[in-house]
Amino acid sequence: MMGVSSATVHDLVGSPAMIGEGGRTHAPRPREDDAPTAFIPAQIPTPTPHIYIGNIPLTTNSQNFDKIAEAFHTTMQNGEIIVRPSLDVIRDGAKRWSTTAVGYFLGKRPYFHHVNEFVWSVWPLVREVKATANGFFFFEFKTTTAMEEVIEGGPWLFHGQPIILKKWEPGMMLWKLQHT
Repeated sequence: MMGVSSATVHDLVGSPAMIGEGGRTHAPRPREDDAPTAFIPAQIPTPTPHIYIGNIPLTTNSQNFDKIAEAFHTTMQNGEIIVRPSLDVIRDGAKRWSTTAVGYFLGKRPYFHHVNEFVWSVWPLVREVKATANGFFFFEFKTTTAMEEVIEGGPWLFHGQPIILKKWEPGMMLWKLQHT
């Protein structure tokens, strides 16, 4: 019987693929009285990213682009679409980030999944961890108090590397101090 790769799902002709333990996909075993079978690769749908402007999902659906144009001050300059959100949208966004601390590690940037595991084991009131390509980490907490306790409870070390933490603020510029 052919193996099943993680990139494709193989179905037996006339019978559905099955999901086994651990989420692995396998084709059902043919019975001896079945006609010869063939494996046909099936496409796995790619999930649509969940990107929102305000509360409007951003997709290639032109109807959503029309909603965005109506909800925000949208102009065209030099062939580029310029979107200027309203003060209400900015305030809503600032509220969402009000329980977020921003940080970076001195020295070599650790792997995201290592930081994520560390944070969840040490800071139980963290809600979500995000990272940027240039080494900044965003730690969203369940409450402002929890975030402030972590920031004030430092210094924090991760495998001997200190992390510089500060409260996220609207309009803040992300830059790292040069340490020698």
